[in-house]
Amino acid sequence: MIYSYLFEAKSIQAYLFQSGKLKDVIAASERLDRMVDTTESSLVGQVLRALSLTHDLTNPAANLGDVDISFLRCKGGALYAGATNKDHLVQFRQLWTLTIQQLFPSLVFTDALCSGETLGQAIEQGHKLLAQDRNLPQITLPYGSAYSAREQRSGKVAVPVSSFAKKAGVDSAEMKGLDADTQLHRQAYGLFELKTVSNLQDRFTPESLRPRHYPVNLDKDFEFDGTKDIALIHIDGNGLGLLLRQLKSAMQGKSDSDYRQAFRQFSDTVNKATELAAQDATAWLAEQFPDATHTLPMRPLVLGGDDVTLLCHAKYALRYAETFCRAFKQHADKELRALSRDYQLSVKLTASGGVLFHKAGHPFVQSHHLVESLCAKAKQLTKSCVPAGQTGPAALACYRVSQVILTDLEQAAQQAHRYPLQQGGTINLIEMAYLVDEKEGGVSWQQLRQLIALCDKAKGTDAKGFTLSRWRKMASELAAGDFVEAKRIFERGLEFLKKGNKAAESEFIEALANLGLQQKRWYRETREGYAAPLVDLLNLAHFEEEISSWQHNNGEVL
Repeated sequence: MIYSYLFEAKSIQAYLFQSGKLKDVIAASERLDRMVDTTESSLVGQVLRALSLTHDLTNPAANLGDVDISFLRCKGGALYAGATNKDHLVQFRQLWTLTIQQLFPSLVFTDALCSGETLGQAIEQGHKLLAQDRNLPQITLPYGSAYSAREQRSGKVAVPVSSFAKKAGVDSAEMKGLDADTQLHRQAYGLFELKTVSNLQDRFTPESLRPRHYPVNLDKDFEFDGTKDIALIHIDGNGLGLLLRQLKSAMQGKSDSDYRQAFRQFSDTVNKATELAAQDATAWLAEQFPDATHTLPMRPLVLGGDDVTLLCHAKYALRYAETFCRAFKQHADKELRALSRDYQLSVKLTASGGVLFHKAGHPFVQSHHLVESLCAKAKQLTKSCVPAGQTGPAALACYRVSQVILTDLEQAAQQAHRYPLQQGGTINLIEMAYLVDEKEGGVSWQQLRQLIALCDKAKGTDAKGFTLSRWRKMASELAAGDFVEAKRIFERGLEFLKKGNKAAESEFIEALANLGLQQKRWYRETREGYAAPLVDLLNLAHFEEEISSWQHNNGEVL
């Protein structure tokens, strides 16, 4: 009989951003990064050392049974372990969950201890129990009664502020009490010296660039030039489920040790590919700031498994995300080559994500829900490009918010950017999701940039040409419901192009066709009316080309 123990931390984004202060986000991300990892200094390693249990955290080649506890996965807030002696897993589970509840009081997690004739059966049974555990309510301590004092930001039970937390900085309102998690974050911020040192940010940084400074203050360290626009980026891998099913099928009939080693190799390889991709993206950003003393305008938050989350200056956010997605595909192909060869795996991995633009003062508690929805929207586009059972190309979805949104992403986008037309029907001015590379067969962000470049070119030669200001005028008319006037503005711009430069007109029409807009049109017909990517175009121009923002008559910033 083989026994397995599975643990997964849930709602990590919500946990990171619950206090709304950057120093707490930095500390929470660093603490979570040190919680589950294949190092002796990780929290997992410390618990095992306290129990005097032998393990293979740092020796993935060890055979099942040679140590007390063997790990199949120990990255990204999740761990899967196996053992031939149930008592070892029981001891580990008891101390591990107690430690988590003490050090991360409000962190939501699921866990399961089960058995099977083989390790594969035990893990499969564990996944079923994890799904059941998600539906069970959890009580977090300290438990708040009606008479308990509350922390002003999170609304949780307030506890006295410790001397270590005070050293990290506590304002007058917080002196009345912090919630238990924020208290621990503040202690870690000071004791780990996170203002200058961070294991997580080193994982984002190539060795040739270390040490490099990262922001610790949103208002001062990002050098906003008056705009204070930042972006929250969340990227997740595509195809992992398909690849895991292939690997599981390939391991049928294999020994428990082979099963453990294959899945441990898979977990470590994916994590390595993610880390290398993050370093490539950071290296690209560092090229924009060659002065090594310059603070890089991005803040690492999560790097584990196939997930990354970070804050970035709005001007560089989309290109950073694109660089990561391209690098992840390359590194995943390279790192998984040996595993794919040994077990005849054919699925390739890509990554898709969301980029949410907002002001530096926008509440984080709202942002993480929206950026996860953007990531889901990008993944929908990824899946739509290929038949079922295949991995689609990388995609990114972007959206800009200027105020707190209490609805879901789709509803917010419809309310802000779908307008009724005077002749009937509606027009939707935002698509949000595009592919990373145009050669993948769909519309990409680069093709939007090509249209912007033509508009900038027209601005430099002929004020009557098809400049971005013409697109803004069209958007203004459409916001007022005047589709006819928007068409007239567009056609007038084409006339100027035709008179001034026939080649320029051809380039412009080709750029529209590359966006899927045929027959010299700037819109597509849909069941609800029309759709046009005007908001995507203007947002991209605003952030990357430093074009002045445009506001239509209801005050919503595009």
